Amino acid sequence: MAESSVRATAQVDDDKMARRKALCLCCKKAAKFAFTNIGLSVIVVVYAIAGAFIFQILEQTNEKEECIQASLFNSAVGLLMSCYDHGVLRAVIGISP
Repeated sequence: MAESSVRATAQVDDDKMARRKALCLCCKKAAKFAFTNIGLSVIVVVYAIAGAFIFQILEQTNEKEECIQASLFNSAVGLLMSCYDHGVLRAVIGISP
């Protein structure tokens, strides 16, 4: 009975070692590819695309606030211009037409 549990433990250890070796081999292949010209180009492209998405996410709320402020400013300027065009602002300021 004890011998079978030792064998089972040895089998589990062998499986773990095989997985580690496979992972290590995979990492070595990935690193070897990453340092080729094509690999570096792929890394740069992925980095740029990821940066663009992160920038959009970070600046989204700020952009919305700026759009709202610009819209309010444009509305205020439009209202003043229409008052000026209709003579209301001229009368308030005291400018003759």
